[in-house]
Amino acid sequence: MTTAMPALQALTDDVALYMSGRLRYNILQEGPNDFPPKELGEDLVTACEQAISVITEAWMAKPIQVDWHIEEFVKELGSRPTGMNEVLEADLMKKFPPAYPSEREVVEGRPLRVLDVRGFTLAWYLPEAISETVQNRLICALAHLRPYLKANPPRSGGGWRNDTSGYHLYHKTKALACRAVCISPQVL
Repeated sequence: MTTAMPALQALTDDVALYMSGRLRYNILQEGPNDFPPKELGEDLVTACEQAISVITEAWMAKPIQVDWHIEEFVKELGSRPTGMNEVLEADLMKKFPPAYPSEREVVEGRPLRVLDVRGFTLAWYLPEAISETVQNRLICALAHLRPYLKANPPRSGGGWRNDTSGYHLYHKTKALACRAVCISPQVL
């Protein structure tokens, strides 16, 4: 597997550079409208274009906005939230209520973003950004990664989600801002 890792890393880099270039062009109207590298293949380019289209639509759509700031929420949350403290959860719900947009603003299946009061993105809703075919491939690929994940489990406390060493392109270019990774089980 170690010989396959550089090839996998190169493919991942190619996909990331292609998608970030296309998104930069679509959203910011900057840079060239990149053509995909030949190494990606037609199926992968189609999957990338589907994701690019959904992300672009979410960016352009009117966002849902809550009336509180994420930094205040994090301070109130505490250092080791479990989600099991009913008193804390009720207090958080009162201080930081969810947004309840009108039915006209939200159409089920329409991509969008959720922002805090200062415009920081809290969440993306990206339905069908990953096709069913790609989801099935991801599930199979994750099954192959299971032994490696068991041998090197993520550190407790969520540190692996925002460890910059996990952002390969960030270390190469310092051009892509890294924040945090959170994978929702609803995607797969």
